Amino acid sequence: MIAYFAVAENAGVVDAVTSASINQDSDPVHGYTRTVADWAADYLGADTFSVQTVFDYPTKYQPTTDIALTEQRNNERPELETEIENLDAYDTVVIVAPVWWGDIPMAMYTLFDSYDFSGKELVVFITHYGSRFGRCVQTIQTLEPDAAVVEGLAINQTQVAGAQNDVIARLQELGY
Repeated sequence: MIAYFAVAENAGVVDAVTSASINQDSDPVHGYTRTVADWAADYLGADTFSVQTVFDYPTKYQPTTDIALTEQRNNERPELETEIENLDAYDTVVIVAPVWWGDIPMAMYTLFDSYDFSGKELVVFITHYGSRFGRCVQTIQTLEPDAAVVEGLAINQTQVAGAQNDVIARLQELGY
C-alpha cells in the first residue's frame, strides 16, 4: 500500500477519488507528493491511501507553511477524515510525504498514532525544498518502533518532474 499526504487533497481543491493526479507543472506547490505516490503505486500495482484531514489547508504556500509551523510547535494532531480499511492486509507500506519544517506533516503523526504498523516495512519517500529527509525517517522510527523503517528516496521538489525513473530504480534496489 502507498500511504501519502498531499496538500492539494487537504485544501478542498482536489477530488482525490476522481482526480488521477495533479498536474505538477500547473500546480507546483501541491502536486509533487501525489505524483511520487502515483508512480510508486503504478510500478508496484499497489493500493493507495490518501491521508486527508478534516481541516482544509490554504491553497497558497506561505499560509500553509505558517499553519504547518504552528501545528508543529503545538504538537498538534490534525483530525483525519479518511481511514485505512484493512491495514493487516499489507506487509509493506510506502509512505510518501512532503517535508514541513524538517519533519513529516503533523497529519502523518496522526496517522501513526491511529494505526499500529508493528511488523511492517515502512519505505519512506519524501519531497522537499532542500532539507532532504530532514527528521522524517527518525520521526517515523520513533512513532513506529516495531516497524522496519527504510529510506526510500528524498526528491527535491524542483526535480520531481524528471524523477520517475529514480523512484522506480530505488524501489527495485529495495527488492520490489
